[in-house]
Amino acid sequence: MKKIRNLLIILVLIGGLLFASNPSTDAHKKKVIAQFTLENPLVGKLGGAKYFAKILRYDDYYLFSTSNISMNDKRVSIGIAGYVFVLYSLDIKEYKQLIK
Repeated sequence: MKKIRNLLIILVLIGGLLFASNPSTDAHKKKVIAQFTLENPLVGKLGGAKYFAKILRYDDYYLFSTSNISMNDKRVSIGIAGYVFVLYSLDIKEYKQLIK
């Protein structure tokens, strides 16, 4: 019984930490803008990265979060424990069909 109680306490603590450190919308946008500008330096400097960030949709799942491109629903980042990870290349050549 004591092992089950200890396990539940640990799970509640881990869940609380994940909930408290879930990255925000701004954290996802900053990371995606940085990655987009790194892969597309000219377009990024001309303001294309901010447009790309405007088409992101943030989904909060309380313990983690994701951001998707709203036009085609492709998940581009996942955030957990205070960190945001970009999942795919953000090269403009892959997304030019969305701009037309």
